[in-house]
Amino acid sequence: MIPIKKNLILTALVGMLILFMIPTAVFPRIWGNGAGGGYDGADGGSSNAAGIQSQFNTIETYVIRGAGFYLEAYSDILLLLNRIEESELNGMDYDEVRQISDRALMNMYNSIETYYYLIRRAEMTPYNDAFITKLMAFDYAGFMEKRQLNSVLFTKVEEYLRKGDITGTFKYIYIELTAIVKMLHSIRNDLYFGKIPELSDLWRINELCSQTLLFGQYMSRVFYAMR
Repeated sequence: MIPIKKNLILTALVGMLILFMIPTAVFPRIWGNGAGGGYDGADGGSSNAAGIQSQFNTIETYVIRGAGFYLEAYSDILLLLNRIEESELNGMDYDEVRQISDRALMNMYNSIETYYYLIRRAEMTPYNDAFITKLMAFDYAGFMEKRQLNSVLFTKVEEYLRKGDITGTFKYIYIELTAIVKMLHSIRNDLYFGKIPELSDLWRINELCSQTLLFGQYMSRVFYAMR
């Protein structure tokens, strides 16, 4: 197997191992969880700007739903990478990979739709001043150094959170999800025409999914550290 192919299968298999070993119910505690604490009345205990009190419709619930859909989609994308890699030995089952790509698209669209409503809800909900004050005073540099985080991605998270712009992080993720869907459509089209997608497209979608995953995870780690 040529070296670049080995890189693809290693990335796919490691990612799949991580995702499949973690129960689905735990996913939301990993990706963006805790953001709802930055908004007044977001826990359903008091009315927000729209006068809505339902726990079912809280900001944190949207975060959880969006995370669940996203991680299901990424799991499918990693499974798709695995099947494409194994096709070098076993041949390509195009019916299966088309089903996987369809499922990945459905979950990704569901995540995008959830984030659309999350952003709308967040924009009409006042921030929790005490939470935002702590967020702006947080020791980001020390936190990153101590935990040896990816400096490029964590700095991007810091750019939003240091300003208290939690809603901005939702918008950033929304844009990333939209970009992933565009790539996934291109890959899916190749599969439907019986063509194996370009390696560069497969690498890029995995990189973007991974970066988006870490962005949301770093958000959660900051929120968790503030508890």
